[in-house]
Amino acid sequence: MFLLFDVGGTKIRVAVADDCGIKDKAVIISTPTDFEQCLAQIVDTARSLAQGGKITRVVGGLAGALDRGHTMLVAGSNISSWVGKPVKKLLEEALHAPVFLENDAALAGLGEAIIGAGKDYAIVGYMTISTGVGGARITNKTIDAHVFGFEPGYQIVDADGSLCTRCTKRNLMAHISGRGIEDHYGKKPEDIHDKNVWEGIASALGVGLTNTILHWSPDIMVLGGSVMKDISIERVREVVREFLHVYPEIPAIERAQLGDMGGLIGAWEIAKH
Repeated sequence: MFLLFDVGGTKIRVAVADDCGIKDKAVIISTPTDFEQCLAQIVDTARSLAQGGKITRVVGGLAGALDRGHTMLVAGSNISSWVGKPVKKLLEEALHAPVFLENDAALAGLGEAIIGAGKDYAIVGYMTISTGVGGARITNKTIDAHVFGFEPGYQIVDADGSLCTRCTKRNLMAHISGRGIEDHYGKKPEDIHDKNVWEGIASALGVGLTNTILHWSPDIMVLGGSVMKDISIERVREVVREFLHVYPEIPAIERAQLGDMGGLIGAWEIAKH
């Protein structure tokens, strides 16, 4: 039996699976700010879902950059209490099974490449726009090799501050993430109904996406995350067409299809192998 989990800035998802797929529905928990409490909830939920069965492998996604050995987070603003904690060691001791950790957006991208919007493409770029902004490049159904992970949300899009005088950070995440939008407008994204605001957010995403496409050269860019539901994907495509001239065509740009299950499906794919 495999244990799968996905720790984001807002929610934790936990599920069990076998070679045939994920069993039943995932358990969803609000992410506590305290690391010890958060880890204890994952372990307790795992034991409950296992119902006395033996957990043979654990695969989990964390919202941030991992160390070279994939044993802990070295950076993660949305789950900062996890940074520097020996996550792999603690989980292996608690669950008596080998643990593999990966960035949560990389697992979601893998899920989309396996059975989601990118399933028919060899090179899939994935970005999630939610509490933060993450992503990964998936080639032939495998997450590309990396040292610390992929962090497209941290790319600099406003080096001199001329794009936005209110943003304290110059990266893409400050302009389009859920947390960045709330910091900027004083409202949660779901409470903003001004079309001009959302057009500006879509344009900023289009600029960041253009940069990412130039670095990754994918067949398709898949866009997921809770904030994406309010962003016009056609406006994003327009901005990419406006700026991306070096290639004879832009890649397909599509919405993610797997929703909250993407990360768990990616984790399941890794657990099988």
